[in-house]
Amino acid sequence: MDLTDSESTAASPKADLTSEPSTPVLLFITDQKDGDSWVASDDDEYRLGMVNAPEVGEDCFSEAAAFTREFVKDGFTVDDYSTDTYGRHVAEVFDKSGDSLNVAFATSGLGDDRYLAEFRHENVALAERLDAAYASAPAPSCKASNKPVPLVKKPAKTTNSNCMDGYSPCLPIRSDMNCPEIGHPVTVTGSDPYRLDRDGDGTGCD
Repeated sequence: MDLTDSESTAASPKADLTSEPSTPVLLFITDQKDGDSWVASDDDEYRLGMVNAPEVGEDCFSEAAAFTREFVKDGFTVDDYSTDTYGRHVAEVFDKSGDSLNVAFATSGLGDDRYLAEFRHENVALAERLDAAYASAPAPSCKASNKPVPLVKKPAKTTNSNCMDGYSPCLPIRSDMNCPEIGHPVTVTGSDPYRLDRDGDGTGCD
C-alpha cells in the first residue's frame, strides 16, 4: 500500500535547517600602489579607510608598502564601507586571522591620521579604534626627523709653536723680553715667564 503524502513526509528524515557558515574568499594583492592602496585579485582597487601612507619619494614609503604586503601575504578580507572619488573601495582590511590592517598600520607609526577627522562619520567604530592606535604609535626610525644628526668633530685647537705660552697676542719665544721691546700691552694668560705683569692685574706692559 502506498503512503500518503502526509505519511511520506512524516516518514522522511527531517531536513537539516542549520548549515555551516561559508568560508570567506580570501583576496590577494596583485598591483600595489603604496601602503594604503592596491588592486586585488578580484580586479577591484581598495584603499585603507582613514589611514594615510607615504607617497613615492616620501620618508618611509618603502617601509609602509612592505608592512602592508607582509601583513596580508596569506590573503585578506574586506569590509568595504564606502567608495572614494577615484572609485576605490574604502575598506577595513583583515588578514587571514581576522586582525585589522588599518589598526595595525596606524599603530606602526608608518602612516598618519590625515583623513581620520574628515571621514570618521563613515565608520565610527573603526575611527574610535584608530584614535587609540594613532595615539600609541611610535615615531619610526625611517622618518627623516628621527634620523640622528652626524656628530661633527670640532677642529683641534692648535697652538702656534712660535709663540711663548701665557700671552695674548703672541709674543716670540726668547730667553727674556722686556716691555720696551714689545711696545704694547699684552694679556697675561699663563705663568708670565717674561714677568711683564708687575702689578698682577692680568695685563702686562700697561
